[in-house]
Amino acid sequence: MRNTYANWSRRMQDSLKIDSIAKKVSPEGAQMVRDSIKTASKLK
Repeated sequence: MRNTYANWSRRMQDSLKIDSIAKKVSPEGAQMVRDSIKTASKLK
């Protein structure tokens, strides 16, 4: 029983870390795309 809880707890912590990273990186990636489009439009 204890081992099962430990495995579940570890998976939940990993999932929360991944979710947190995704929430942080997603807006940064969107900003990079907007900046790239803005730069590309200035080159024409």
